Amino acid sequence: MNNIKLKSKHPLVSVVVLNWNGKKIIKRCLDAVFNQTYPSFEVILSDNGSTDNSVKFVKKNYPEVKIIENGRNLGCAEGNNVGMRVAKGKYICNLANDTKPNKNWLMEMVKIAESDEKIGAIGPKLVFMRNPKIINAAGTIASKDGLVRYRGWKEKDIGQYDKVEEVFAVNNVACMYRKKTLEDVGLLDSEFFIYNEDADLGWRMRLRGWKSVYVPVTVQHEVGTTMGKYSERGAYYAHRNWLWMIIKNFSLSSLILYSPFIITWNVLSILRGLARGSLVNLKAIKDAMKDLPRVLKLRKKVQRGRKVTELQIRRFMVNPPYFKRF
Repeated sequence: MNNIKLKSKHPLVSVVVLNWNGKKIIKRCLDAVFNQTYPSFEVILSDNGSTDNSVKFVKKNYPEVKIIENGRNLGCAEGNNVGMRVAKGKYICNLANDTKPNKNWLMEMVKIAESDEKIGAIGPKLVFMRNPKIINAAGTIASKDGLVRYRGWKEKDIGQYDKVEEVFAVNNVACMYRKKTLEDVGLLDSEFFIYNEDADLGWRMRLRGWKSVYVPVTVQHEVGTTMGKYSERGAYYAHRNWLWMIIKNFSLSSLILYSPFIITWNVLSILRGLARGSLVNLKAIKDAMKDLPRVLKLRKKVQRGRKVTELQIRRFMVNPPYFKRF
């Protein structure tokens, strides 16, 4: 895939597999992990209180896997954090249990990470499990409304994303982080629970001067196994966490400059919810503002620790997809 060769022996990679009632899919995921061409890795299963005997299945069939039983559903953010805290590798991969990585997944990502010490995160090409010719995500794109969207979402894969390139952030479904970067920036925000926790971390990395890079090695992803195609709960977390993310990470000048986009997306989200007979988006806004004192404290810490100018962040900000309609 790329001609980069490792400069030294293979550094240890910790693969953190997040599981919640995944007995029907965990075998496919773990088999793909243990079929990797990369020789030096450990596997950590962080289980969010499964009740389907999936932990028992893993203990019996994959004794080399280190299992952490959380006892309850900590969500994607803290569930992954639990595994990352005990990881021993130079690099840490977060892998959802509804994925099937290509056998060169780890090798290709490590090669790129070893080529530049300022690379803090690497993400693969995610394709849909049911139709691998359709792209799920090829890294992410940041918009002026503060949303971080999947690059290439539902596009037919005709090779348009077959080169290594820098992106705004990577999707937490099957990505790799440099442990040194996480020690500098911090882990996923546990209060997010699910949705946008990866975008928030990627944004914080950027503010600290770390790069996120996309590598075109494929990982199949069975989208929707956790929250389904649409759920009010998912819509709630996505909206609330988006507000927290932009409050934490945008500079004051960007919040003002991009306020028309931010307001537009708020209104569109509320209207879409109302069209479904739901007030969930209004509840998300209410709860986001209710927790504003805590988020403002985090904002102060994030903004104080930034190492890049806001102009360097704005170069990644594109017009949101609905902009052309107006």
